[in-house]
Amino acid sequence: MKKSTLALLLPFLIACVPSTSFSESLPSSSQWTTLESEPEYISFWQPIQKSISLLLQPETLQWIETYGAEKNSPTNEYYFPITLVVTMQETTYTLENVGIRQKGNIFSRGTFLNEDGELFYPFHFRLSFDQTFDDPFYDELGIRKPWQNGQPEYEAQQKRRLFGMKSLEFKWNRSYDSSLINQPFASTLFAASDVIAPRSTLSPISINVEETSTPLGMYIINEAVDHIFIQRHFAGPHAEGDLYKALYPNTLLLDEMAHFDSSIGDYVFHEWMVGVENNQEGYHPVYDLKTNQETSSHEALMKLVKTFKSIRLYNDQDRLSSVLDIPAFIRYVSTSFLVGNPDDMRNNQNNSYIYFDGVTQQATIIPYDNDWSLGVTWDESLTQWTATKSPFESVNSFSQPIQNPLFWVTVIPSDGSLSSQLYPLVPSIYDMYVESLIELSESLYFTETAYQSLFDSYRLLYEDVYVDITLPNPSRFESIDAFLYHAHHIQATLTSLSTA
Repeated sequence: MKKSTLALLLPFLIACVPSTSFSESLPSSSQWTTLESEPEYISFWQPIQKSISLLLQPETLQWIETYGAEKNSPTNEYYFPITLVVTMQETTYTLENVGIRQKGNIFSRGTFLNEDGELFYPFHFRLSFDQTFDDPFYDELGIRKPWQNGQPEYEAQQKRRLFGMKSLEFKWNRSYDSSLINQPFASTLFAASDVIAPRSTLSPISINVEETSTPLGMYIINEAVDHIFIQRHFAGPHAEGDLYKALYPNTLLLDEMAHFDSSIGDYVFHEWMVGVENNQEGYHPVYDLKTNQETSSHEALMKLVKTFKSIRLYNDQDRLSSVLDIPAFIRYVSTSFLVGNPDDMRNNQNNSYIYFDGVTQQATIIPYDNDWSLGVTWDESLTQWTATKSPFESVNSFSQPIQNPLFWVTVIPSDGSLSSQLYPLVPSIYDMYVESLIELSESLYFTETAYQSLFDSYRLLYEDVYVDITLPNPSRFESIDAFLYHAHHIQATLTSLSTA
């Protein structure tokens, strides 16, 4: 059974919409679980006063740069110990031996120190609260921890969490979002639609090296998708399934992902497509298994792609529902249309997790990394495309035909192409999608009022935050114009559906 994501954002959503309309849109209490037992977790993701400081030695900062500068370097997943200080409202939390490393793709990693070892540029990073620093790698740096597996200190470190979380991801405003709030707002949209997705918030960050503190300005903080995240959203044995990080090009096409092995009379996944990432060996599969790494046979993923392969022979909802949580997918794909991320699974075969329920084996798509969204993209023509495209679009961000059969069988009407013939639309699911889009056209969440409310909440908290380095992109709350342009066109499209 899934736990709803909606409870977390009740305070913000209630503030943004009239109470009568809001209450009418809520699911019944049996459909979602409140998180009252985790007040600090709830507070952390709200627009409240926060500040985060990283306390570290000069050599640690150099190690973060040196060992994490390259995306696929054998050393880029090693963490280095720091002290973390989180102040939330009037309470301060201090954790020692927190792990930090650079995070990002090949475009967002690199050097951030000048010749004197001083910060001159921001960098993305990830914090991990359960690192033990006992790998032989740390010997040459002189920081290997003496504790051993089984000792109380070691066990306590492995089980340590911050507000119930195992790790957090921090990003500077590389996408040039002039509002700074696109990722937090996208997370509220997904939550309002009861879509399982990472939370997001903002906080000022400072780096403290010995006696020198360097304010980095505002950072976007995103929840990590890991087994702790899954346990938060799925109950009991439902949380014991396979979780994959699906990177480009995750098309879910059986013939691309696997080959037929005549010796066993069945399909076998290509090693380079499905497996467990191993950075030290330079192994980076498209579908990177994050849970059950020593026990999974990838059976649920294979069943999913096999079903798409044969869907033209069995064009019915029941067969598809055995491998896909259809209501959850409809909520995901319709809300993703609002968010307009050109780098997601539908538009660029990227930035998605796929989770298979530990009991039902049904797949759930989990979106993440919405820095390009809500009118912010890397190209002006792409910005226009994300705002004005049809919700039934059959081409992706690069004007190429969508290959992923998941979208053809659910939300893309036939256009006479080979894909539409191989993966015919299931009419009943398509009808659910249209109905969901019409409901969204009447929603009060995707509005200027809601966006302005979140923008003002963060701006009032942080408009005077000081920055001590030269940032290439704004670290201040400048305008919501990008969202207004995007939302205006999306709302016009949705309105035309509801009046058709």
